[in-house]
Amino acid sequence: MKTTSFITVVALALIYLMVTGFQCGSAESTSAKLYVKNKDWSAAELALVKEVENNPANAEAWQLLGHVRLQKGEKSLEDKNYAQVRTDFENMVYAYNKSLDAAPDFQQQIQTEKLYAWQKALNAGVELFNKSIKAPEAEAKSIRGHAVEMYDVAIHIIPDSLLPYKNASIALQADGLADRQLPYLQKARKISADPEITTLLIQLYMDRGDGMKAAGDNAGAAENYTLALGELQEARKASPGNTDLLNAMIDLYIKVERAPEAIPLMEEGLKNDPHNRDYHYNLGVLLMQSGKLPEAIGHFDAALEVDPKYDFALQNAGSANLKIADEMKRAAPRDESRTAVSKKEYVEYFKKAASYFERLTAVRPDDPNAWDFYGSACANAGLLKEAEAAIKKADELRKK
Repeated sequence: MKTTSFITVVALALIYLMVTGFQCGSAESTSAKLYVKNKDWSAAELALVKEVENNPANAEAWQLLGHVRLQKGEKSLEDKNYAQVRTDFENMVYAYNKSLDAAPDFQQQIQTEKLYAWQKALNAGVELFNKSIKAPEAEAKSIRGHAVEMYDVAIHIIPDSLLPYKNASIALQADGLADRQLPYLQKARKISADPEITTLLIQLYMDRGDGMKAAGDNAGAAENYTLALGELQEARKASPGNTDLLNAMIDLYIKVERAPEAIPLMEEGLKNDPHNRDYHYNLGVLLMQSGKLPEAIGHFDAALEVDPKYDFALQNAGSANLKIADEMKRAAPRDESRTAVSKKEYVEYFKKAASYFERLTAVRPDDPNAWDFYGSACANAGLLKEAEAAIKKADELRKK
């Protein structure tokens, strides 16, 4: 009797498992599969929602519900109903996650379908962004907004995918929405050390810094420039031979008025490329800002050896000589017995300045400022006839 009772209990248990374990045989599941076959996605969704409410551990029903919502999302994309696309795909992800929570049986299928949905959302974002480029300005911003919305959907589907973060940041950058762009770039940075992300972050911090500086927020500007500098330093560690990064760091040091710190960078650049016009010029500017005027002139001359008509080098070389002459003139002794010697020394620098500015007028013949520079240097050098002619020329150009 005991044996018979035990067998009876086991049999009853098996019958119970057969009844409760195969939930896909329910009326709702059967109806849902028929609706799916007929591509009646709304009816299929309603049946499956009812099924998972009754049987929340039914992994197959959850997976099928996710599949149905994927189909609905595709249809919403075709209809360009972007708000509904977001709802459909977010609900899809929820259903897939519930399926995986219940059992891993459909993991591979779910991964495949999520990747498909991710690609659809990403492609929609790219198409919208490309459309915005050709659209009238009044419409472009709205179109890019939908593009970002689709990138957000792709991110929701696969949160650790780099491309939608990058694309969303580019779309937001196009509309000057730096504050909204930043979180995308920061998340992208955590996912990957992609150099393009670093470049976008640097540009963002620079743009924010420039905007704050223009608005009079010097503290905010300095903070953003410092963040940009930090990004550049990290980027250079990964790519020490990148000349674009080197030049960007130099420009930024100048912008934040930390020129002396950029001098070793320019010297580094010249070791690798000793005849680089721009390196010589930039180092000359840095040395000039640091008060090392003779050294600066040497580098301006080196830049002019490469490009004799390099107007900025001519202007700065002339200005550096003017500054030396002015400093010597102020320091000249008042003692009559020594004044002549001192005067001869600083007049020579005024003459050198005049020589550079004369060359500048040949390069910029229609620039009244160039003639003013030349006239001022000539006047201080005692070249009064040349000074008078240069000032007259500047006046004539301004009257045109």
